[in-house]
Amino acid sequence: MDRRIVAHLRLPPEAELPFFGSGCCVVAPDDAIRAELDGWRDVRTLEVDLTQRSVAVELGPGAAPPGTLVEALRALGIDATTTAADTKEDFAHDRRPHDLVGNLLSVEGA
Repeated sequence: MDRRIVAHLRLPPEAELPFFGSGCCVVAPDDAIRAELDGWRDVRTLEVDLTQRSVAVELGPGAAPPGTLVEALRALGIDATTTAADTKEDFAHDRRPHDLVGNLLSVEGA
């Protein structure tokens, strides 16, 4: 069985997040975050919640560590940080609680 973990990244306040592009081709910060993270091997963005200032990502065994993903977001101009994600508050925004049954950091699946 493939072992996956759910990691949470902390975002700056929504007002501090940049928009990308200009004119008719503006990309909202949440779309830019999702596009960047989903472009990494074995990484799947579960949720980008700008109001809660968090991003939930599912990391497969071949995924880069959360710190590397944070650096990728920083390269975009988004001052993200990692979080221990060990409290219920860190998971409160997750709309997929059935994926987190048992161990809050582990997801079993293919």
